[in-house]
Amino acid sequence: MIAYSPALDGVRGIAILLVLAHHLTIVRPATAFDNAILAALHTGWAGVDLFFVLSGFLITGILLDARGSRRYFASFYARRALRIVPLYYVIIFLSYHVLPSFPVWYDRLVGPGAIPHERDFWLFISNITMARRDALSHGILGISWSLAIEEQFYLIWAIVVRILSPDRLGLLCGLLILVTPVLRTFAIRAAASEIEIYVLTPYRADALAAGALLAWLARRPVWNGLHRFGPWATMAGVLGVAGLIWRDGHTSWDGGLKQMVGYSFLALASCGLVLIATNPNERARGRRALSAAWLQMFGRYSFCLYLIHLPVMWTVRYAVFEPNELLVSGSAVPPQLLFWGLALVPAVALAAISSRLFEQPILRLKRFFPY
Repeated sequence: MIAYSPALDGVRGIAILLVLAHHLTIVRPATAFDNAILAALHTGWAGVDLFFVLSGFLITGILLDARGSRRYFASFYARRALRIVPLYYVIIFLSYHVLPSFPVWYDRLVGPGAIPHERDFWLFISNITMARRDALSHGILGISWSLAIEEQFYLIWAIVVRILSPDRLGLLCGLLILVTPVLRTFAIRAAASEIEIYVLTPYRADALAAGALLAWLARRPVWNGLHRFGPWATMAGVLGVAGLIWRDGHTSWDGGLKQMVGYSFLALASCGLVLIATNPNERARGRRALSAAWLQMFGRYSFCLYLIHLPVMWTVRYAVFEPNELLVSGSAVPPQLLFWGLALVPAVALAAISSRLFEQPILRLKRFFPY
């Protein structure tokens, strides 16, 4: 077992801030400067890949440390359910059974088109449904595809960690990292849709496996010598993705070569951040930067922020301020900055209230499910 580093909350904070930057950047650029700034912010979709690597690292670490427990499965699944299910299910219930009573706001927040059946969200298979429909078609719950990937991973990975020897587990992680981009390449050449590649678990396994491999290495003597490579891994991953963005001419998550190998570059960059955050030297510059209190705050509230930021964004846009109706000195950037503030303040406030009054009391029930 390795000690938990507060800087990992900072890494989680970066992940949610990237996602927020992607979804809350909604203005139309008016100048070349606007276009460059806003295009860069739209790369925030990469925050999901950082979540995947971090999840693979933390969950695999928990499973490895609990591997010999007689309550291994019961405690693991119960504790994950306490963390994920209550808040997520409340959002589903409100979306399908309360919000329809307010038709105008239902159309604004959810969208006027056909939406998936609610069971797909209850059962954590919304990513499969979205791949089949070839659309992320729910204004509030559309982002749950990534949550579905993680839940599917938890379900299978706990079994894998229990039955495989530690040495074979490390080998499996390495194979998944190598095979997944090959699988994406074959799928793209076989005319799989871009959304299928984006939201289906087998095509995103390299990020989860990369985090899992770090957790495996963290319990090996080589671990302390790896941290010096953290900044280099982060830089290499970022430069790799930047090169693919330059080649494609856009910063979106789609695009053939970007989907083939770009996600693997993001996994590499994310692994670098995890290495920086877990540096045993608490005075290391990178770890101290990731331990900033404001980053940790966003990290602690990240789950709720992930689930609520879209309805908050639409509410602010329709009820308070439409940033596309204003330019300042011919630029769309100042209205966008104002919109961020108007959306982030209530989102963070709601997440803080949820954490204090709803999530933390439920999480305290974990004491009934020790390993």
